[in-house]
Amino acid sequence: MGTSNFHRVNATKVFAVLMNQPAMSENGEDSDEYYYAPQQWEVEEFIEYLQEQLSKDHTFFKGGTDPYELRSFPSRVIGEIRSGTDFAGGLISGEIVITAVMRSGYYEGACLDWHITKFIDGDEYDDVSEYDGGENDFTDIEAESAQIAIVEWFSDEEEKLIKFVEDVFTRASMPMEVVATFSNGETIYKMAN
Repeated sequence: MGTSNFHRVNATKVFAVLMNQPAMSENGEDSDEYYYAPQQWEVEEFIEYLQEQLSKDHTFFKGGTDPYELRSFPSRVIGEIRSGTDFAGGLISGEIVITAVMRSGYYEGACLDWHITKFIDGDEYDDVSEYDGGENDFTDIEAESAQIAIVEWFSDEEEKLIKFVEDVFTRASMPMEVVATFSNGETIYKMAN
Protein backbone atom coordinates (compact mmCIF):
# COMPACT_ATOMS: atom_id res chain seq x y z
CA MET A 1 0.00 0.00 0.00
CA GLY A 2 1.37 3.41 -0.95
CA THR A 3 0.64 6.91 0.20
CA SER A 4 1.04 10.42 -1.13
CA ASN A 5 4.42 11.95 -0.44
CA PHE A 6 2.96 15.36 0.48
CA HIS A 7 0.20 16.53 2.81
CA ARG A 8 -1.20 19.95 1.98
CA VAL A 9 -4.42 21.54 3.18
CA ASN A 10 -4.78 25.06 1.77
CA ALA A 11 -1.99 25.76 -0.71
CA THR A 12 -3.07 25.94 -4.35
CA LYS A 13 -0.09 23.82 -5.43
CA VAL A 14 2.29 21.35 -3.86
CA PHE A 15 5.25 23.60 -3.02
CA ALA A 16 7.95 20.89 -2.77
CA VAL A 17 11.18 21.76 -0.97
CA LEU A 18 14.31 20.06 0.38
CA MET A 19 14.04 17.11 -1.99
CA ASN A 20 16.82 14.50 -2.21
CA GLN A 21 19.59 15.58 -4.58
CA PRO A 22 21.80 13.44 -6.83
CA ALA A 23 25.21 12.79 -5.32
CA MET A 24 28.29 13.61 -7.34
CA SER A 25 30.19 10.71 -8.86
CA GLU A 26 33.97 10.48 -8.72
CA ASN A 27 34.27 12.26 -12.09
CA GLY A 28 32.19 15.23 -10.83
CA GLU A 29 28.93 14.40 -12.61
CA ASP A 30 25.51 13.77 -11.07
CA SER A 31 25.10 10.14 -10.08
CA ASP A 32 21.99 8.26 -11.21
CA GLU A 33 22.41 5.75 -8.40
CA TYR A 34 23.08 7.75 -5.26
CA TYR A 35 21.11 10.57 -3.65
CA TYR A 36 21.53 12.55 -0.47
CA ALA A 37 18.96 14.17 1.79
CA PRO A 38 19.52 17.76 2.94
CA GLN A 39 21.50 18.14 6.16
CA GLN A 40 19.95 19.76 9.26
CA TRP A 41 21.95 22.95 8.74
CA GLU A 42 20.52 23.19 5.20
CA VAL A 43 16.99 22.87 6.59
CA GLU A 44 17.65 25.58 9.19
CA GLU A 45 19.18 27.88 6.58
CA PHE A 46 16.16 27.36 4.31
CA ILE A 47 13.72 28.19 7.13
CA GLU A 48 15.68 31.37 7.93
CA TYR A 49 15.50 32.33 4.25
CA LEU A 50 11.71 31.83 4.22
CA GLN A 51 11.32 33.86 7.42
CA GLU A 52 13.34 36.68 5.89
CA GLN A 53 11.22 36.65 2.71
CA LEU A 54 7.90 36.47 4.59
CA SER A 55 8.83 39.38 6.86
CA LYS A 56 9.32 41.81 3.96
CA ASP A 57 6.74 44.61 4.25
CA HIS A 58 4.65 42.64 6.76
CA THR A 59 4.32 42.21 10.50
CA PHE A 60 5.97 38.80 10.99
CA PHE A 61 6.37 36.66 14.10
CA LYS A 62 8.26 33.40 14.48
CA GLY A 63 6.21 30.62 16.00
CA GLY A 64 2.60 29.50 15.85
CA THR A 65 0.84 26.15 15.59
CA ASP A 66 -0.21 23.78 12.82
CA PRO A 67 -3.63 22.25 13.53
CA TYR A 68 -3.27 20.08 10.38
CA GLU A 69 -0.09 18.28 11.42
CA LEU A 70 -0.34 14.49 11.13
CA ARG A 71 1.81 11.82 12.73
CA SER A 72 3.02 10.66 9.30
CA PHE A 73 3.61 14.25 8.16
CA PRO A 74 5.23 16.19 11.03
CA SER A 75 5.34 19.92 10.50
CA ARG A 76 7.41 22.91 11.45
CA VAL A 77 5.83 26.35 11.71
CA ILE A 78 7.82 28.94 9.79
CA GLY A 79 5.96 31.90 11.27
CA GLU A 80 2.88 34.13 11.19
CA ILE A 81 2.07 37.22 9.19
CA ARG A 82 -0.43 39.44 11.01
CA SER A 83 -2.54 42.25 9.61
CA GLY A 84 -5.11 44.27 11.50
CA THR A 85 -7.43 47.26 11.29
CA ASP A 86 -10.24 48.99 13.15
CA PHE A 87 -13.87 49.41 12.16
CA ALA A 88 -16.72 51.68 13.31
CA GLY A 89 -14.44 54.50 14.37
CA GLY A 90 -12.16 52.24 16.40
CA LEU A 91 -14.92 50.44 18.31
CA ILE A 92 -14.23 47.11 16.58
CA SER A 93 -10.81 45.59 15.90
CA GLY A 94 -10.10 43.00 13.24
CA GLU A 95 -7.02 40.89 12.68
CA ILE A 96 -6.11 38.21 10.17
CA VAL A 97 -3.20 35.80 10.76
CA ILE A 98 -1.73 33.60 8.04
CA THR A 99 0.56 30.90 9.38
CA ALA A 100 3.20 29.43 7.06
CA VAL A 101 4.20 25.82 7.72
CA MET A 102 6.53 23.22 6.28
CA ARG A 103 5.36 19.59 6.45
CA SER A 104 7.69 16.65 6.01
CA GLY A 105 7.13 14.44 3.02
CA TYR A 106 6.25 10.81 3.67
CA TYR A 107 9.15 9.51 1.55
CA GLU A 108 11.35 12.53 0.97
CA GLY A 109 11.49 16.31 1.11
CA ALA A 110 8.78 18.56 2.49
CA CYS A 111 6.03 20.86 1.23
CA LEU A 112 4.99 24.37 2.17
CA ASP A 113 1.43 25.18 3.22
CA TRP A 114 -0.51 27.84 5.12
CA HIS A 115 -3.65 28.35 7.15
CA ILE A 116 -5.62 31.45 8.15
CA THR A 117 -7.16 32.54 11.45
CA LYS A 118 -9.50 35.55 11.71
CA PHE A 119 -10.20 37.59 14.84
CA ILE A 120 -12.77 40.28 15.59
CA ASP A 121 -12.39 41.98 18.98
CA GLY A 122 -10.05 39.16 19.99
CA ASP A 123 -12.55 36.36 19.27
CA GLU A 124 -11.82 33.82 16.52
CA TYR A 125 -14.28 33.58 13.63
CA ASP A 126 -14.40 31.04 10.81
CA ASP A 127 -16.99 33.22 9.03
CA VAL A 128 -16.65 36.94 9.77
CA SER A 129 -20.14 37.60 8.38
CA GLU A 130 -21.47 36.00 11.58
CA TYR A 131 -20.15 38.89 13.70
CA ASP A 132 -23.18 40.53 15.34
CA GLY A 133 -21.69 43.76 16.71
CA GLY A 134 -20.55 42.32 20.00
CA GLU A 135 -21.27 44.45 23.03
CA ASN A 136 -21.51 47.70 21.06
CA ASP A 137 -24.80 49.61 21.06
CA PHE A 138 -25.21 49.95 17.32
CA THR A 139 -28.33 51.00 15.48
CA ASP A 140 -29.37 48.62 12.73
CA ILE A 141 -27.81 50.90 10.11
CA GLU A 142 -24.51 51.19 12.02
CA ALA A 143 -24.39 47.44 12.54
CA GLU A 144 -25.07 46.77 8.86
CA SER A 145 -22.44 49.31 7.78
CA ALA A 146 -19.83 47.79 10.12
CA GLN A 147 -20.73 44.29 8.89
CA ILE A 148 -20.19 45.29 5.25
CA ALA A 149 -16.83 46.92 6.06
CA ILE A 150 -15.69 43.88 8.06
CA VAL A 151 -16.59 41.36 5.34
CA GLU A 152 -14.96 43.46 2.60
CA TRP A 153 -11.74 44.06 4.52
CA PHE A 154 -11.29 40.43 5.55
CA SER A 155 -11.98 39.22 2.01
CA ASP A 156 -9.52 41.66 0.42
CA GLU A 157 -6.82 41.19 3.06
CA GLU A 158 -7.07 37.39 2.93
CA GLU A 159 -6.63 37.45 -0.85
CA LYS A 160 -3.58 39.75 -0.60
CA LEU A 161 -1.90 37.70 2.13
CA ILE A 162 -2.45 34.38 0.34
CA LYS A 163 -1.01 35.81 -2.88
CA PHE A 164 2.03 37.19 -1.05
CA VAL A 165 2.73 33.91 0.81
CA GLU A 166 2.26 31.75 -2.29
CA ASP A 167 4.53 34.06 -4.33
CA VAL A 168 7.26 33.55 -1.71
CA PHE A 169 6.60 29.78 -1.75
CA THR A 170 6.77 29.70 -5.56
CA ARG A 171 10.18 31.38 -5.63
CA ALA A 172 11.55 29.06 -2.92
CA SER A 173 10.19 25.72 -4.13
CA MET A 174 9.40 23.38 -7.00
CA PRO A 175 5.66 24.01 -7.46
CA MET A 176 3.89 20.80 -8.51
CA GLU A 177 0.34 19.68 -9.22
CA VAL A 178 -1.32 16.36 -8.52
CA VAL A 179 -1.95 14.43 -11.75
CA ALA A 180 -3.56 11.35 -10.23
CA THR A 181 -4.10 9.58 -6.92
CA PHE A 182 -4.67 5.83 -7.07
CA SER A 183 -6.90 3.81 -4.76
CA ASN A 184 -3.87 2.50 -2.87
CA GLY A 185 -2.82 6.08 -2.04
CA GLU A 186 0.04 6.45 -4.51
CA THR A 187 0.10 9.89 -6.10
CA ILE A 188 1.64 11.15 -9.33
CA TYR A 189 2.85 14.74 -9.50
CA LYS A 190 3.91 17.02 -12.36
CA MET A 191 5.64 20.38 -12.42
CA ALA A 192 3.09 23.23 -12.24
CA ASN A 193 2.78 25.75 -15.04
